[in-house]
Amino acid sequence: ELATAMSASLDLSLIVDTRNRRDMLHPLLRSTAFIGERIIVDMASDDGSADLCEQAGCRVIRIPAEPFVDELRNRYLPLATRGWTLLLDSDEYLSADAEGLIGALIATAGDRIDAYGIPRFNYIGADRLPAPGWYPDHQIRLFRTGVIAFQKGHHQRPVVLSGDERLALVDPSGGLHIHHQNYRDLREFIARQLDYALTDDYEGERDLRLYLAEAYEAM
Repeated sequence: ELATAMSASLDLSLIVDTRNRRDMLHPLLRSTAFIGERIIVDMASDDGSADLCEQAGCRVIRIPAEPFVDELRNRYLPLATRGWTLLLDSDEYLSADAEGLIGALIATAGDRIDAYGIPRFNYIGADRLPAPGWYPDHQIRLFRTGVIAFQKGHHQRPVVLSGDERLALVDPSGGLHIHHQNYRDLREFIARQLDYALTDDYEGERDLRLYLAEAYEAM
């Protein structure tokens, strides 16, 4: 009863975009069950992803399939009706203590903080990547509804509309974390990093060979 009351008191919406990720959605759905409003934006999945989310009690918005870019999120962020929004990808999930940690962050935000950068664990299979560039990998994912806008392109940092001085980075030591099931194995990791190198909009030059080597050494 106490857990139910705490969940109901969290002024929080969850938004997730997905396409054909049924096999990865179970940890996300389990770890966010405490959130009263969960919105799934499904891009024409044909593997039962949308049905799985509906069965878990989520509101599912079905949209046509299209190449995903970060800016697409701006279309459906206004769907959130709660004061705060948590944004996750379909291959991400939270730890068991997330409810209390998120509640504490919202409670302590006061009138100073509008958005939080949450540290993220990245994985190749079951192996966590601790190397520089892979951790703490803060992601701006918890924010007051309406204060975030995504930029054009892919893998771009979202803009805090009220100013970066109102952004706080969560201390990785004992704080809230996102767990990211990035890659099933090293083969998938290499293939996708090559694709990212050709299609992403990173600032400055990027030494892909060094990037791959650091990740491999971290395993």
